[in-house]
Amino acid sequence: MDNLFFRLQENKQFQRQILILQYLNKKDHPSTSQELSNVTKTSSPTLRSDIDALRQILPKEMTITFQKRIGYQLMVPRSPKIETIILDLAKHTPVFQLIDQYFRGRIRSLQSAAATLYSSQSRIRKIIKQLNKELQTYHLQWRTSPMKIQGNEADIRCFLFDFYQSFNIDFMAEGIPVDSDFMKSVQTLIGLPIDPLKAQLWLIILTKRLSHKYPIVLDLALKEDITFRESFNQFKKRVRYLFKATFRNQTIPHEELIWLYIVFLNCVVYSSDADQFCYPEDREHYDTYHQFFLPMIPSVENTDELYAFSVNLRLLSHVSSHYQKNPLKNSFDLPLHLKKLYEDWYIYLKTPNVQQFFPILHPEHVALSFTMFHYSLLKTTDTTRIKVFFSFHGNAGLSSYLLNLVEQIIPRSIQPLFATGTHAYRKDLPSDVSLIVCNHRWNDWNNCPVFTLSSLPQEKEWLDLHQLLLNLSAFN
Repeated sequence: MDNLFFRLQENKQFQRQILILQYLNKKDHPSTSQELSNVTKTSSPTLRSDIDALRQILPKEMTITFQKRIGYQLMVPRSPKIETIILDLAKHTPVFQLIDQYFRGRIRSLQSAAATLYSSQSRIRKIIKQLNKELQTYHLQWRTSPMKIQGNEADIRCFLFDFYQSFNIDFMAEGIPVDSDFMKSVQTLIGLPIDPLKAQLWLIILTKRLSHKYPIVLDLALKEDITFRESFNQFKKRVRYLFKATFRNQTIPHEELIWLYIVFLNCVVYSSDADQFCYPEDREHYDTYHQFFLPMIPSVENTDELYAFSVNLRLLSHVSSHYQKNPLKNSFDLPLHLKKLYEDWYIYLKTPNVQQFFPILHPEHVALSFTMFHYSLLKTTDTTRIKVFFSFHGNAGLSSYLLNLVEQIIPRSIQPLFATGTHAYRKDLPSDVSLIVCNHRWNDWNNCPVFTLSSLPQEKEWLDLHQLLLNLSAFN
């Protein structure tokens, strides 16, 4: 699990326990002690100690069993998912408690941190030392005297957002009246399709930081630009009214309203059927962005979402360059056929002309975002269907039976070609077939992958075939 929280984690045993849980969860059969020792890179005695300690903190409906000469196996209910259970365990660690209690304003010094977490000051210093390694990527530093995160307030809020987004954020809303009716009102007042959970988290961070007197400081030119926008002035009136009704006495300073107006662009959902994805003043710059994308996307239509993402990202970058980072960068492995597209974007974004038009400090992240948008455009405009050849043999009625089963699992982007009851040879196959599926031996190879089923396929084989067809549909 490549996750900001786990990069902040200084407890080596907890890190190993997470690896154990993840590894056992992937297996449908017991795993030997040697396997787990290799995964955690530790000795057998340490492994046993880690598992014994892990059993003590697991939910009662989950257990790790051990059979001599067979190995360990994780017994877990279907719900909740293992990722949810891991994150619930993480909420009880000192690292999470330190950040969460600081965010809530309950920790002001090293002494109060030690008392609140029932830990020693030396342990707290060790945790903060590990935190500072990751905070460097945000240009921040955690100080102990007084206890605070030091740096640009916009970057601090980005760190808090990334940290809490790793978890189920419902637990944060205790005592903060940001309900569904309020969020519907927020979506209405900005006129853009937004992710309500992300917007809620930004609002919670805003109210907490304001209550603890940590104001935002924005660039003067940016403030002047936003202040005179018609969409901002409408936004300002509506938000002030909403906050007065929801948070009673809490008012929002003008500079904070500008920050909120911009940061809501981080919550825009680009896959909806909305009429627009950016503020009207920014939409006027689409012609300029057409020139920006022309070398990479010369003839693709329906680029509205890509242009909107770009103008929104440029505006967000005036607040903090951290918005250029894609959280998937460290965990998402691009399919092979998309890596070339990613490399092309990465090289293009580093060219002087691009940097002059749009200073990009994290081209490796922005290139990933643009690759995803570009791929979606290509898939939308691609009317060709992937050809898969099916050849089934068997007793009377079996071929038709298998054919009907196949038709139920074929994605719309795949064009099935069938040869039932007769043998098919290389000459019978179109040259652009991407996959052959059969329930018999296929000797006449056509330089094409073959997926062989049993003569009467079982449920697991159908599931594997379905997943293969989905992958073929998505990654071609």
